[in-house]
Amino acid sequence: MDGNTIAVEPQVFNVIVYLIENNHRVVSRQELLDNIWKERVVSDSSITNHIKSARKALNDDGLKQNIIKTVHGRGYQFVCKLENTARKRKPNILFIGLLLLGLFFCFNYYQNYRLLKAVNTIAEYQEKSYTTFVAQVNRRNELVELINTRLDVTRDLQYEKYFSYYYKKLNEEEKFIFAQIRAMTETGLYQNNLKVVGTLSNHPKIFEQIEGTQELYQHLSFWLNKYRSVFKKRQDMCLLYVGVEDGLPYPIEVNKNIKQWLEQN
Repeated sequence: MDGNTIAVEPQVFNVIVYLIENNHRVVSRQELLDNIWKERVVSDSSITNHIKSARKALNDDGLKQNIIKTVHGRGYQFVCKLENTARKRKPNILFIGLLLLGLFFCFNYYQNYRLLKAVNTIAEYQEKSYTTFVAQVNRRNELVELINTRLDVTRDLQYEKYFSYYYKKLNEEEKFIFAQIRAMTETGLYQNNLKVVGTLSNHPKIFEQIEGTQELYQHLSFWLNKYRSVFKKRQDMCLLYVGVEDGLPYPIEVNKNIKQWLEQN
């Protein structure tokens, strides 16, 4: 190698390590599947591509096969052109050790980069949700004022029930505002919450590092379930809230905690 750091995908790194640990024998494709991918379903071409990437990282290829050898009909074996003297073995052992150390640091860097990118994504969509929520609250209050004034009533119901109750009594101006509020729920809040939940689900390490993100995940997951099972089926709803009455209040400190984590990392 030329001394430069080489970045590899996690599974490519795992393949290299497994082949080195079992360099005294041939490792079958099925064994790689069982130990690297475990219960995940992958194609033969995926294994082949990972072997190709591993060879490339080790300055090897399918023609030379100086490091990873294909044993046709059986599998793969990690091999090196070693001489039979102890003096000649040491440089190769040192090379492998340095290589593994370099791959380890590359893997950690890659994992930290992915984590940082994920938290940035969450922060971005949380900010979008907050902006949408504030705009929706303004329109919500405007609609309540119009209904109360025109019908000479006072709101004594929770907002979801209030708008549902007066839905059929709305005039054209009120229906227009109602539609605007509903659009914010459908296109703004839904898409933003879906992105945050998906990112948290794919990066569970965030739960360990940022206080309140576990509660945020539970809160938004419940919101999404309520959106799909209730909101989408009812045209008399324009907004959707999840809170203390559902046993899943919004963790009010979570956005501050996310920003602090990003500043420190």
